[in-house]
Amino acid sequence: MKIGSVQLASPFVVAPMAGMTDSAFRRLVKRHGGCGLVVTEMVSSEGLVRGIDRTLEYAEYTEEERPVSIQIFGGDPEKMAAAAQVVEGLGADIVDVNMGCPVPKIAKHNAGCSLMREPEHAATVINAMAKAVKIPITVKMRAGWNDRSRNAADLARRVQDAGAAAVTIHGRTAEQSYSGSADWTLVSDVETHGTTVPFTASRSPPILHVTRPWTSSRPRTTTNLHLARARRVSRGTSRLSRKRQPCSTSVAERAATLQTGP
Repeated sequence: MKIGSVQLASPFVVAPMAGMTDSAFRRLVKRHGGCGLVVTEMVSSEGLVRGIDRTLEYAEYTEEERPVSIQIFGGDPEKMAAAAQVVEGLGADIVDVNMGCPVPKIAKHNAGCSLMREPEHAATVINAMAKAVKIPITVKMRAGWNDRSRNAADLARRVQDAGAAAVTIHGRTAEQSYSGSADWTLVSDVETHGTTVPFTASRSPPILHVTRPWTSSRPRTTTNLHLARARRVSRGTSRLSRKRQPCSTSVAERAATLQTGP
């Protein structure tokens, strides 16, 4: 699996999670094995361009984490292009664009999932970035802004044509935030009809029960899987590819063992 010129050894990607996927966390995941790519917490394009120390800290990584993607957010094409150049200058392998964050303080600034409401402008942002850097640009988006605007397939085609090297879909709308169920029919449709570049699906619990059948049933071998909130309930990415079996020993049997010894 390749994203641009970057070869991934595994189809599993640790998704960017604010307040969680810092460098220490990413190194821990990499040491467990089975992870093809790690992504930083989302980083402000404005802060990167202005060189704000706190913002630059979010973009820090170690060689142990490679390949590593730095995710940035913003809505101004020129600033996003400049921020992508900063990311490239930091030596990151990939720059990812956040078009999926539903949090009002991000969306109200024409960033995050708000960009899905203006697909032409979103494509302009990607095009500006693609012209500014040589490293691959990827995009993470949602199903749409709300149920009346599920435009992920259209936006995926637009950003692909604008220069995106890969696309990730979270199957919920911004309006849903993290509630309800993801629309896996839409995710499958985007993969089949929306893109020709590598495609990644973002999945939250119960990931342990669906990883293998979901990935093996997809028509394209380029499908990856972004692992998000499921990281909180797993000791390692490599274990997510195996369905955990429940303990076959009954409570009574275990009680008897404690009483009589092994």
